[in-house]
Amino acid sequence: SSDGARIAAGGADKKVRVYANDGAKLEAVLDAGTPVTALAFLPGGTKLLVAGGDRAAKVWDVTEKKPVAELPGHGLAVLAVAVTEDGKVAFTGAADNAVRAFDPATGKELWK
Repeated sequence: SSDGARIAAGGADKKVRVYANDGAKLEAVLDAGTPVTALAFLPGGTKLLVAGGDRAAKVWDVTEKKPVAELPGHGLAVLAVAVTEDGKVAFTGAADNAVRAFDPATGKELWK
């Protein structure tokens, strides 16, 4: 996370594990429901952008352990995600050769 407090890891087992930065304490396990291909924390470290093979990315509330917004629209798996420093724009890149920008708070697509 940008504040350095958390580390997240995901993979083929469809789970995202969020650890305290020292790696000793597992803080959350999120069930993404799809193999996880990319992760990015939003500023503040409590929301996490999770992408995978289901052609969408989701913003998860790490504390509540639930998705709070979906960023859909790709034709193939989402392979990369990024978030602006202020957290107002989330980007997804997919195997369909498209890059999309979203408002991560609402899931509204801003451009493709």
